[in-house]
Amino acid sequence: MFPLAPNALLYYRLEVSDRQGRLLRRTRLYRSHSFVEQYAQHLRAWFRNSNESSVVDTGGTSRTILNPSSGANVWMQVIANAAAAANYGIRVGTGTTAVAMTNRQLATLIADGVGAGQLDYGGTTVGAHAQSGAAANFTLSRTFANTSGASITVREIGIACYTVILGPTDTYHLLVRDVLGTAVAVGDGQTLSVSYTIRIQV
Repeated sequence: MFPLAPNALLYYRLEVSDRQGRLLRRTRLYRSHSFVEQYAQHLRAWFRNSNESSVVDTGGTSRTILNPSSGANVWMQVIANAAAAANYGIRVGTGTTAVAMTNRQLATLIADGVGAGQLDYGGTTVGAHAQSGAAANFTLSRTFANTSGASITVREIGIACYTVILGPTDTYHLLVRDVLGTAVAVGDGQTLSVSYTIRIQV
């Protein structure tokens, strides 16, 4: 039986700003409960320095991910990325399907772009590590600009990673998914910012 009081915690927050960058809305810091199966599989491969099979990617294909020492063309669990690299990093959607351990993708992903129903994805950044007393943390963040011409409502968020296996072959895997208790509307011309904070404490 695992202990009920975890020392690894994940939180998220959403903010909406207007065209001038003025903050319009900020949610409180919510506790995420939604690491999914692919996170554990990547962590196991890393910890035991060995291949991990049956890791399903965001397209529904079962992959064998390789340990980082398998070759020069292998990367594992990369999240930081540049603008428009929408296949991984923090992602947003409109789906409301309950979170399940076997989720492989957001239920209804909002595509990257400037057309109807799309958001312009910025890059995902990984902030500096900070330690104070019995806790240490760092924050992932990404912006999503709405130039679609209409309001877009975000109802789910998540984190996907970029893993390169020998070939090289690019694969993308969902690590975290959260369905928002209260949806967040992003008006035309507004920008959404989503942040996840990973906190370790003793």
